[in-house]
Amino acid sequence: MAFYAAVLVLDDIVVRQGECLSSQLETTGKVCDFELNRTSCIFEPVFSAGQPTWAVYQGVTEGVADHTTHTANGHYYGLDLAAFGGRTSATTFRTSSVAAQAVDGTTYRCLQFSYLMANVLPNTTLNYYTSSGVGFGRQREHWSVAGSTLKMWFTRRAPLPNYRSTFLSMGIKTLGEPAGKVFIDDVKFLKTSCNYPHTCDFEVNKKEL
Repeated sequence: MAFYAAVLVLDDIVVRQGECLSSQLETTGKVCDFELNRTSCIFEPVFSAGQPTWAVYQGVTEGVADHTTHTANGHYYGLDLAAFGGRTSATTFRTSSVAAQAVDGTTYRCLQFSYLMANVLPNTTLNYYTSSGVGFGRQREHWSVAGSTLKMWFTRRAPLPNYRSTFLSMGIKTLGEPAGKVFIDDVKFLKTSCNYPHTCDFEVNKKEL
């Protein structure tokens, strides 16, 4: 009998009352899976001199398919960090960001998205920011993750501020010689809070619940 090394993981365990409902019923019409017309959905690049812009990609990246269809025909949105070009100093960050259309934070309470960071260095981060109706001059960082996700998609939920016009953006920051790829997929806006009763996503203090 042959034995093989393997890893079994669990995440996003939810217990709730009532019948099981599709998560689609909890979302707005602004669900970005980047499959329709292969567009960037509600996102637009934040242009900065000399910095590359995000794009819609198709196919298998580093052995991983998109999060929506799980096939080579699927699409996702992000950046090949090689587009940054050559190496910079170890103290100079380079960034590339996208901004979303305004969302009514008094109606929609939670942002959910999946992300893949393939073969990136530990000093590469994916960041999520929000600001109120005054534009992007007063951004607040709500969440950040660094390093590779080991060829796996992860799903994250982050609260939306209670602003009538909430602006959000996603940004990639890297130091030194850029390497790897960073993608997002299945971006959804939920009317419910980010945490259900009896929800285990293992994000809070990284403890088992």
